[in-house]
Amino acid sequence: MNRSIRAASCCVVFFASVDVVSAQAATQLHLGQAQSLTPFDLPAQALSESLHAVGKLTDINILVDLKMVGDLQAPAVKADLTADQAITRLLNGTGIKHRFIDAHTVVLSKDNGTEKAAAAADGSAANTRAADGNTASLVLSRSGEGENSQTSDDARNRFRLAQATQGGFAETTSVEGNEQTSQKRAVALEEVVVTAEKREERLSDTPIPVTVIDTEQLAERSQVLLRDYYASVPGLTLSPGTIGSQTLAIRGITTGRFTIPTVGVLIDDSSSMSAIQGPNQVPDIDPGDLARIEVLRGPQGTLYGANAMGGLLKFVTKDPSPDEYSGRIEAGTSSVFNGAQPGYNFRGSANIPLSPTAALRVSAFTRQDPGYVDDPAHNIVGLNEAEAYGGRLSFLWKPTSDFSAKLSALYQHYKAGGTSEVYQLPGLGDLQQTTVPGSGAYKREVELYSATLNYKHAGADFTSVTSYLINKSDTGTDYSAFYSDVAQQYFGVSGFETFAHYKLHKVSQELRVTLPLGSKFDWLLGGFFTHESVPGDITDQAANADTGQVVGVGDQYKAPGTYRELSAFTDLTFHLTDRLDLQVGGRESSFTRTASNTTTGPTTLAVYGGPPPLVNIYPDIKANSVTYLLTPSFKISPDVLLYARLASGFRPGGPNFPSPGVPTEFNSDKTRNYEIGLKGDFLNRTLSIDTSLYHIAWNNIQINLVTPDGLSYTSNGGDAKSDGVEVSVISRPLTGLTIGGWFDYDDAVLTQAFPASSTSYGHSGDPLPLSSRYSGNLSLDQRVSLSTRVTGFFGATASYVGDRTGVFTRTALRQAYPAYTKTDLRAGVECDSWTVNFYVNNVTDTRGELNGGRGYYLPYAFIYITPRTVGVSIAKSFK
Repeated sequence: MNRSIRAASCCVVFFASVDVVSAQAATQLHLGQAQSLTPFDLPAQALSESLHAVGKLTDINILVDLKMVGDLQAPAVKADLTADQAITRLLNGTGIKHRFIDAHTVVLSKDNGTEKAAAAADGSAANTRAADGNTASLVLSRSGEGENSQTSDDARNRFRLAQATQGGFAETTSVEGNEQTSQKRAVALEEVVVTAEKREERLSDTPIPVTVIDTEQLAERSQVLLRDYYASVPGLTLSPGTIGSQTLAIRGITTGRFTIPTVGVLIDDSSSMSAIQGPNQVPDIDPGDLARIEVLRGPQGTLYGANAMGGLLKFVTKDPSPDEYSGRIEAGTSSVFNGAQPGYNFRGSANIPLSPTAALRVSAFTRQDPGYVDDPAHNIVGLNEAEAYGGRLSFLWKPTSDFSAKLSALYQHYKAGGTSEVYQLPGLGDLQQTTVPGSGAYKREVELYSATLNYKHAGADFTSVTSYLINKSDTGTDYSAFYSDVAQQYFGVSGFETFAHYKLHKVSQELRVTLPLGSKFDWLLGGFFTHESVPGDITDQAANADTGQVVGVGDQYKAPGTYRELSAFTDLTFHLTDRLDLQVGGRESSFTRTASNTTTGPTTLAVYGGPPPLVNIYPDIKANSVTYLLTPSFKISPDVLLYARLASGFRPGGPNFPSPGVPTEFNSDKTRNYEIGLKGDFLNRTLSIDTSLYHIAWNNIQINLVTPDGLSYTSNGGDAKSDGVEVSVISRPLTGLTIGGWFDYDDAVLTQAFPASSTSYGHSGDPLPLSSRYSGNLSLDQRVSLSTRVTGFFGATASYVGDRTGVFTRTALRQAYPAYTKTDLRAGVECDSWTVNFYVNNVTDTRGELNGGRGYYLPYAFIYITPRTVGVSIAKSFK
């Protein structure tokens, strides 16, 4: 049992039409649909040119901010369409919205983290002021000169964009002669842009269940570790391990630690972890320089390849911009219950234009996370105190509107003095443990270097992403409970420690091109290559149990391994009508794995069961896997999408340690997802709903087993499933008030018992590890204007995580983790460019269990959520 820890240390028929449209959706579409059909034959060209042509052909004025469309390209359009339909097709994927403000006028607006509201262009309309009061605009009309009888130069000059922060209000001014009266109104929900399908598009247009996490709020509230905020995402679970590992699962697709990851983790378009390594070294990326975090739920194997069979976690960084200089600095401090001393954090970032075509973005951070676990036997307090620091440098060069190059380098370092395990043993109290001093220390480092090239030509969009990743971890574990007799026999002491060193080197290259095939098809075609090496080194050493002083090295275990994957993928979207799309995709991946291990040292026989040097050469594994995607989607209205999804995912197989009774290899396993979803904005975009109903079939599942003499290996068990419902709602019912919440039901269970030869017990109907059947989240945020310059805000979030069951064991008896609720409070003020934020995380100081107990390496060790944390941060923005 103990050596296992050490050595292993996805509806073909959808619909032809939808006849029911909400009253609000019909109102939104009325002006556009009332127009007669116009024959269009537009080539792929600059978006401004295509919009200009639409204006001329349909006798419509199109008002737009000049900067908004300057560099954008439009696809070819050849069809009989209304003006509304033509504009919708041209703007698809740009993040730009349009709306009719009368029968002859359309306003275009784009939301870049703030809501931009536009006013009517005739003389009696409300003229909405921009924050800077000087936004350039252009009327693209039938005359071809930007003027006509419907819209005058005066009206054009009075067209403005109003900006409002999330949860706030826009200020409008009615114009009658020289008199102006101010009024406040509630603003609509922000437009969110994501890159889930390897292109920028509105979240509400993406036929995938995606959750977007606000990283600026994470930084302000000091929720910088995945375990601090994972419960804010429907279906996402996290289980931290003893050596800094973190097992992620989405919709219950996991069999626990020491198996290959089922959730892909990316930084931008680059994978940040091993495709084969277990335990899983998932990085905790500091949110300081992140634009957002995207969580894609359900298999994503077609666009993202191996290990996304449960879903995908994507850290999206901020890009440099040559438009203007901007910067931000932040400082904060926090105190945790039972903490030895306060923590602190400092962050700074700057966007530096170098020329009209080039820009640099730099960022750096440092922080100390206070420790709260004590070792009374050795008089150590706060032993899990941690420090982190890092930075990112990104350079963008865009010499023309058709070409751009971005180079990025990221480094993050995290070091802790001990684990966050709490021992439930006689003589120990709350938040206490006892180990050989220093044995639980661990360190993680992430380095990522990437180059992204983009080139547009004749309507085609070419992208190249090259990356080099180094993901290192150094961990220590106290194994005295199992090998104290070995330490005593060979070295005369009772302490026995294991130090593991992993250093992943990963090179990846992706080439893809998006091609418009006439007006009916959009085609994505790509290729992907990756090569990774994972040299694992484990050193066992004897130490004085009282002082931690090392007295000798018992054995050294070296296990180099490699993984190589070559894939080709395609994604074709067929625009059946202006509202009905059909997306079809596929991917074929071939991979090769190699592995071996060598153990030397005097305790090799006692620990590993063989005389030194103990050498094992695993058989090379070569295999391939095919994944696919079928997604019909229907636009009920411009802001409401109904879709169905059939998608699959896989994770690669691999070799096993040669031993009697152990299979020489294990095969790939695969998931198939059948899903129906609805997402959209309602009530003038003050209400947003995202809901999914899914069934995931999981075949040939990989499970971690242990031979009777303690040898760990991986095998294929039976089948499993995950059936669930996800409902997310965000509403702005009153001025400044935002209410959000979600509910998740997930029935993830085995549908077939483990083989009779299995050393772990698993019966049909048994729950899959670590995921809860019921979970939910409710948040409330209110913003209040305190003066013309000062805005106050306050809010609360409650996260409920239901009962969960631990990993599979040798008996039907598995660890039960009780349900818990975590409540966070926050308040603060904004004054011009300053923001002060106060927060209390885990107000009730709940001990929510994340891992430990039966099936854990120490059955009396548990890992909890972070205790009650109180903090304050202050930030200053520059322009």
